[in-house]
Amino acid sequence: MGSSYALSSWIFTRALCLVYIIAFLSLASQARGLWGAQGVLPIKGYLNTVDERVGASRFVDLPSLFWLNSSDAAITGAAVVGVLCAALALFGVAQGWMLLLCYVLYLSFCAAGQDFLSFQWDALLLEVGFLALLIVPWSFGWQLNVAHEPHWAVRGLFYLVLFKLMFLSGVVKLMSGDPAWRDMSALSYHYWTQPLPNPLSPFMHALPMWFHKLSTAGTFMLELGFPFLIFWPRTRLIAAAGFIGLSLFIFISGNYTFFNLLTIAICFWLIPDRVWSVLFERVGWNVDVATTAAANLSPALAVLCGGLAGLSFYWCTRFVWPEAVERLVFPVLRYAQTFHISNSYGLFATMTKDRPEIVIEGSNDGKDWKEYEFRYKPGALNRPPPVIEPFHPRLDWQMWFAALGSFRDSPWLQNLMLRIFEGSPDVLGFFSHNPFPDAPPRYLRARLYMYEFTKPGDILKGLWWKRTPAGDFSPTFRRP
Repeated sequence: MGSSYALSSWIFTRALCLVYIIAFLSLASQARGLWGAQGVLPIKGYLNTVDERVGASRFVDLPSLFWLNSSDAAITGAAVVGVLCAALALFGVAQGWMLLLCYVLYLSFCAAGQDFLSFQWDALLLEVGFLALLIVPWSFGWQLNVAHEPHWAVRGLFYLVLFKLMFLSGVVKLMSGDPAWRDMSALSYHYWTQPLPNPLSPFMHALPMWFHKLSTAGTFMLELGFPFLIFWPRTRLIAAAGFIGLSLFIFISGNYTFFNLLTIAICFWLIPDRVWSVLFERVGWNVDVATTAAANLSPALAVLCGGLAGLSFYWCTRFVWPEAVERLVFPVLRYAQTFHISNSYGLFATMTKDRPEIVIEGSNDGKDWKEYEFRYKPGALNRPPPVIEPFHPRLDWQMWFAALGSFRDSPWLQNLMLRIFEGSPDVLGFFSHNPFPDAPPRYLRARLYMYEFTKPGDILKGLWWKRTPAGDFSPTFRRP
C-alpha cells in the first residue's frame, strides 16, 4: 500500500490560504494607486480599450470581474474580499467555495492588472490555486481539523508543477547562452543587481568568488537534477529538502514577495503523512483523516488531469518540438494561459550585470531639483535596503524593469509622472515623502544613475550605496 498524503494536502491547503491572504493584502494597499481612476494604469481605461477590440468575447479573452464594476471601491473591495475568503478557507469554512472565489478574484486582478501583475509568482499562485480546487471539500460546513486523502492523479499534477517550476528555471539559464551562467560567475552579480535587495544582500555580494561559483553550481544541481527525484517515492524527501533549502536561501538574501513561500508550500506535497504525523504529535496537533482517495477517476477529472499533464510535458519539452507542434497545441495553450491553469516558468535566464536606477526629480525653476524617494527601491545612499517580503511593492519592482530599457518602453512611467503633476494622493503615497507638499512641481524629469554596493566597512559606517550619473532617462516635462 502506498503512502498517505492526507496531512500533506491539509498542510498545503493552509499554506496556500496564507499566501492568498498575503497576496490580497498587498493588492489592497496598492490598488487605488496602481489601478484606480487616478492611478498609474487605471483598470477602467484599459477595459474600455480591450472592449473596443474583442467585444462580446471579453470575458473569455480577458476573464475579470472588473468588467462588471471597475470603480476604485470595487477594485479595493475585491482585494479585501479576497483576504476574507482566504481567511475563511484557512479555518476550513466552505473551503472549496472560498478558494474558488480566491481564484476568480486573483484571476480578475491578473487579467486587468497589466504591467503590475505580470510576474511568474502571480501565474504560479493561480495555477496551484486552481489545482487546489480538486483536493478540498465542497460542503458549506466547517472542517478545520479534518484532512482528506487526495487522488494520486491530482497529487501527480502538483508534482508536475513543481518539476516544471524548478527544471525550467535551470533550462532557461543554460539555453540563454549567458556567459555568466556558463562560467559559474552569475551569483557574483545577483545579490547586487536583483530587483529589491535586503540588508544581507551587500554582505552576500562581498563573499569570495569561489563561494559564488559553488553556489551557482549548487543552483544548477538543484534545478536540473533534483526535479527528477520527485517521481521516486524514496527520494522525494531529498528533493523537498533541496528545494526548501534553496527557497529559504533566496528568501533570506533578497525580497521575492511570496514566491519562496509558495514554492515551499508546493514542496509539502513531497512529504508523506508518516513525517507529518510525527511533527503533529510533538506539537499536540490532532487532525483526523476523513476519507481515502477514490480508486478511479471520473471521466471529467480524467480528461482534466490528462490535459494538464500533457501541457506540463509540453512546457518542459517545447524546446525540441518543431513549430508545427506548437501551432497544433496553441489553441489549448492560449486558453490555459489566459486562465493561468498551466504556465511556463524560468527566472533569471540572463543575469543583469549592472544596476541602473531611475530617479524622478521635480523643480519649480528648472535649476533646483528635488528627488522623489521611493519607499523600497534603492535611492538615498545612506538608506539600507529594506526587508519587505512577503509584501510585494509592485511599482518599485516595475521601476527595476523600466531602468533596463528606455523611457519609451514603459508608457506607464509617463502616466506615473502625469499623476505626480496632477498631485494624485494615491500615487504620491508610493513615495516616502513628497518634496513638493504645497503644490506639484512645475517641472519633472527622470534621471538615470548606476548604483553599486559599497564595501562592508563603509556599510557599517552607514553608507550602503554609491552611484554614478548616467544621463537623462526622460525629457524634461513642464506642467501646463
